[in-house]
Amino acid sequence: MSLSPEDKKVIEGYTRFVEKKLDKGVHPEKIASELVKSGWTEDSAIEFVEQIEARMDEWEDSPEGRSQLLHRAMRRTIIGFILLAIGISSLILSALEIKKGNGMMFIAIGPLLVGGYLFLVGLFDWLDYRQ
Repeated sequence: MSLSPEDKKVIEGYTRFVEKKLDKGVHPEKIASELVKSGWTEDSAIEFVEQIEARMDEWEDSPEGRSQLLHRAMRRTIIGFILLAIGISSLILSALEIKKGNGMMFIAIGPLLVGGYLFLVGLFDWLDYRQ
């Protein structure tokens, strides 16, 4: 059975949707229920999600997949470190200005929180994927 180009695009769209949800940690049953709400039968939705999950697991275990995951984890760690450094340096600089009596305290909460989160997530992902 040959699929039309439009059908292939629809299936690719659903595939990307399921991959993104699985990558974010959404439970497969919840993803299948979302597919059912969009017109799928329950059995076909569950089978589709399971096939994509199996394909993603195979990809993560492949050398190419592991390399890409390590690269993504390293990039997150570096970006997190840079943001954390920006937040900490702005905190130190504003503290020094206050000590001189020339300024107000400036705490860059965003870079500190986001940088810390990205750094830790990237670091733990890197430790997990390097094995």
